Amino acid sequence: ESVVLRELQEDAIRYVVEKSRSLGQAQTMRLWKVAYRQEKVKRLGLERALGFAGRKSADRMYNAWKQFVEESKRWDADRYTRLRNERELQVQVLRAIYSSFFLAWQQRWRLSMAVKAKLKAVNLRLCLEIAAVWRAQVEVQRTLKLATLERWLVVSKSKTQMPFRRWYLWCADMNNRREAQTLIASMLAKR
Repeated sequence: ESVVLRELQEDAIRYVVEKSRSLGQAQTMRLWKVAYRQEKVKRLGLERALGFAGRKSADRMYNAWKQFVEESKRWDADRYTRLRNERELQVQVLRAIYSSFFLAWQQRWRLSMAVKAKLKAVNLRLCLEIAAVWRAQVEVQRTLKLATLERWLVVSKSKTQMPFRRWYLWCADMNNRREAQTLIASMLAKR
């Protein structure tokens, strides 16, 4: 009976292990497929964007050359006449290419400069607020220190001067009594 139970348990464990392996493999394959599809979509989007930018710049260059051909190949009585300078046209084409290329960088630069300016303004405002709070705290600390100093002076005077004052008053009272007694004794001696 226990042998049969042990065999059943081992079979169940074996089945669970094999099933978990196959499920793990299936899950891994599913994740790989999802990652591959996402990468493919990213690549496709990038390729489309690059293709669009390439076509756009190619159109600009082609239009410039087409304009050049139209302006330079005018046939007037079987004669070839050049209306524009080739170097001027090359400069125009380069200007179009550079402007199309640097426009994105210029926009990014403007955005980063705006962000830097806003960050600088926020940092300045934060520093001013911190300085104002610091000044207020300094005033509070100064008043507390002065109040503590005055209180300490009052307490120290009461602790140190009161016994000496009492002794001084006692000595003065004894001197007054002695003088009064000597005055009375001298008056009695005169009689």
